Amino acid sequence: MIRLTELKLPLDHADSALAELIAQTLGLAPQQLLHVHVHKRSFDARQHVLSLVYLAHVDVAPEVELALLQKFAQHPHIGPAPDLSYHPPVQAPAQLPRRPVVVGFGPCGIFAALLLAQMGFPSGTRRCPCRTSQRRPCHEDPAEA
Repeated sequence: MIRLTELKLPLDHADSALAELIAQTLGLAPQQLLHVHVHKRSFDARQHVLSLVYLAHVDVAPEVELALLQKFAQHPHIGPAPDLSYHPPVQAPAQLPRRPVVVGFGPCGIFAALLLAQMGFPSGTRRCPCRTSQRRPCHEDPAEA
């Protein structure tokens, strides 16, 4: 997959204009583009004429991709598309001297506990012993109040 950045088109461009611009930029026929995925679309308002700026990922045949990446190796706006797929967390070691503790059970704490559980760490969360209705630091003993 090839990544192209800074593809500029007018606001009122035709639907096929992006594929045509990509094919022209790469020196290919539009039929050689197997798939075009718009990864980002933004507006360029720095000039008097407002335009759309695209970042696109393009699929072509493998032999064509290799030739294009070699041809445009030094080009600042054409290169290989990065791997954007999600990779699940790694597995935790079988024997741990200490187990991780998640302090707090807000959105971040829940997410951290979920990731640790997916990695195979024994789950455990801790909650502040203070009642939430009282406004005092958590390190104070509730019995002393």
